[in-house]
Amino acid sequence: MRRKPPMTITLTPENSDCLAEHCDLIGWTPDELANHLLADSLDRFADAGSGILERFLGSIDYPDREIAQRALTKVAQIVTLQFDGSLPESFQGQVHELEFDVWRFGITAEVIGQHGELLEVKPKSKP
Repeated sequence: MRRKPPMTITLTPENSDCLAEHCDLIGWTPDELANHLLADSLDRFADAGSGILERFLGSIDYPDREIAQRALTKVAQIVTLQFDGSLPESFQGQVHELEFDVWRFGITAEVIGQHGELLEVKPKSKP
């Protein structure tokens, strides 16, 4: 895989202040701390069994239906891996327009067990 060039990210003033405070505490540069924190989070995203990526994808809103559908497709791929390579028939996922945020979209997904119990709620959208 070809590496992408480094990027510059603009932090909110609150995040910038917090990052600077913690950098002063531990003697790291902002780049070192930000990369350390991101590496840990991104590693957890890569673990298909953890549920972290699915919960994240369900907790955010999307600028359009197409992007939300792409995220839901990713959730279905992860659930397929979790269920030994086949998407359970009881898998239900949908893209929906957010009620309190016009022109923004969310996703929900669930898997129902043989006895009607909810096995997974990955992801669950914001109210």
